[in-house]
Formats: sequence, C-alpha cells, structure tokens
Amino acid sequence: MSHTLFGDLHLKAGKGASYWWPLIFEALGEGSFHLSTPGQPQGVVTYQYGPPQGSGRLEYVAVPFRVLWDEICEKLVIPRITFWLSGEDDIDLYVTLHSQQDLRDERISVAFAGAHVMEEPSEQAQYLLGKVFDALKWLVVVCQVTWGELFWEHAGIAYAPWVTFGRPPDPPTWERPMLPGPQRKLIQQTVPGGGQVYLLDPVPIARLREEWEFVSLME
Repeated sequence: MSHTLFGDLHLKAGKGASYWWPLIFEALGEGSFHLSTPGQPQGVVTYQYGPPQGSGRLEYVAVPFRVLWDEICEKLVIPRITFWLSGEDDIDLYVTLHSQQDLRDERISVAFAGAHVMEEPSEQAQYLLGKVFDALKWLVVVCQVTWGELFWEHAGIAYAPWVTFGRPPDPPTWERPMLPGPQRKLIQQTVPGGGQVYLLDPVPIARLREEWEFVSLME
C-alpha cells in the first residue's frame, strides 16, 4: 500500500478558480516549485483532469500553459496540476483546487508521494519534506488560508496531522490516530500576514516495510 502526504487548505469562499489559481502559481513559485515539465519545451505543463462533476477516471495530458489556463477559465476541467521541485526534476507535487458550484466551499488539496522519500537518506528525506512544508506555508501566506492541515495517509488510514494552519491540532482519535514514535513538541510559528502554523516536531517520514522515521524540521 502506498504512502501519500496530503495537505488540505481551506479558503475564503466566493472567489472561483480564475482568482485562486494565479495565487497558487505565485505561492508555489516562491516555495521552489515550478510548472514547466522537465524534458519538455519551456511552458509545457502536465496535469490530470476529470469532468467538472468530479466523476470518472483522471487522464494525463501535457500542454502549453495557455491551453490549461483557457480550460480553467472556461471550467472545462478540474485539473490536478503537477508542480516540480527546482533542482530535483523527478520530485513532483500534485495540486487541485476544489470548488463547489455555488463557491460556498473552496479548498486547495496537495499530494506528495511517499515514494519520493521512502528510500532516501535521512538528510535528503528531511530536505524534501521541509520543501513541501515550506510550499504549504507560502500557500497559507499568499492565499490567506483560513485553516488547513498536512498529514500522512497509508492503507486507507488518514493519520492525525503533524502540521495545522490557522488553529492548533485536535487530539488524535480512533479514526485518525497519531503515528507511534517519540514525544512531539508543539511549535507555533507566525507567518507573514499573521497566520499561525502549528508543527508537531519531530515529524514522520515514510520508510520501507511500513516503518517510519522521525526527523526535526527545526534543525
């Protein structure tokens, strides 16, 4: 069963995709993730898409950015866009904007494959996880996220978050347990604009054989 790091960031509703996506592009650019697909001409982007109703299988495409932007503005697709970590051509981050038709609920979803860190040395795995954390903090700042969380999912279990945004983490539950490991320290950070980040440090990194390693993101 695969390990995936998920982030959910809730937004002030009522804006729509053509408002949020430029801010998402800006934020992730500040967070060292870019759109241009490695090995393709500059400006070609990769994304998955399904119908606006959200049902059906996702399809992969690689197109010039202008084509993607037209489809976003015309609401032809709900894209799951691939962003690439600068200097690491094989490290990607999937980002989706979820928006109800009446715009009453809008949120950003981020997915990062555990396979990117599972076999890496501790130092490199710590670096990559830190980059994902930094990217989400930029999203919090630029998009003025109301609240959110970052958590691991494995074998159908969504574990308790190790980072929350906007409010402290809730206690673990039977449905969302905390991964067993060392004692964590709750660290509160203030990001530009006054947003609050709550980090339970050290943080878990997925390893082979369903094991976990814990590293500090404060070092």
